[in-house]
Amino acid sequence: PHHLSHLYEPDHRARRLRERLEPLERVAAEDVAAAQLDVVNRSFLRWRASLLVPHVDEVRRQRPHLAPLVDRLLTWDGREHPAARGAVLAHLLAHHLVRQIFGARLGSELLAGWMSQVNLVDTALHRALEDPHSAWAPPEARAGLLARALDEVDRELHARGWTPDVTWGTWHTLTLVHPLGREAPRSRFFDRGPWPAAGGPFTPCSGQYDLSRPGPQRVGPSYRHVVDLAEPGGRMITMPGQSGHPASAHYDDLVAPWQEGRWLPMRLVAPVRPARRAELTP
Repeated sequence: PHHLSHLYEPDHRARRLRERLEPLERVAAEDVAAAQLDVVNRSFLRWRASLLVPHVDEVRRQRPHLAPLVDRLLTWDGREHPAARGAVLAHLLAHHLVRQIFGARLGSELLAGWMSQVNLVDTALHRALEDPHSAWAPPEARAGLLARALDEVDRELHARGWTPDVTWGTWHTLTLVHPLGREAPRSRFFDRGPWPAAGGPFTPCSGQYDLSRPGPQRVGPSYRHVVDLAEPGGRMITMPGQSGHPASAHYDDLVAPWQEGRWLPMRLVAPVRPARRAELTP
């Protein structure tokens, strides 16, 4: 046997890509480009069905003040674009559910290290919430776990001065930190951001963060590339720009196209240009 890795990704992103591409009779470059920008969070849609929907009436009965949070989570479509309302609640709820379910037995130090690897926690959380014999989250205790976690979300929102309608881009932001810009005043010259960031840990448009300190994006694709092998050329985009010199106009000029889902042409052959002609007049 050969050890491959201890770090793996849950299947939410792969399943979402299959949902988009398998129904197509022919996959075009435009379909692949659009799939890279998809922001549907299938992990949330899964545990909303397994935990929130079955216990929503009990939570409303126990804690009527949580109704606005519950309503927002039930109506959110799972798309994590910067203007999405409900995504922040879903990620905060996942954070506090993990603490409620696993914290007492694992201890704070082990829990923090484990939660820093979002992809490792996700599978365990789903199993705990779906297994009818789970010792971590027995079925009879799940309504109480959900209510306590929602209480923590409510307290965190109030502490930040946010309402249940807070947008995903308010909380999930991206800052590009240069190795030479980690401290002021150099950071003003080298660093760029923060910007509202689309996507999350479980979307094809990836935007990973540390679950032990959720919010700001820490990992994501710095380069996108789509090639149609039937035709020469392709499209690409890199982030934040083509130059590594902070004083260059091309250091961060691709940030806006990246955020808007635009692409640059990548040509495999030089474009044909009209021949130059010199005309001599006596």
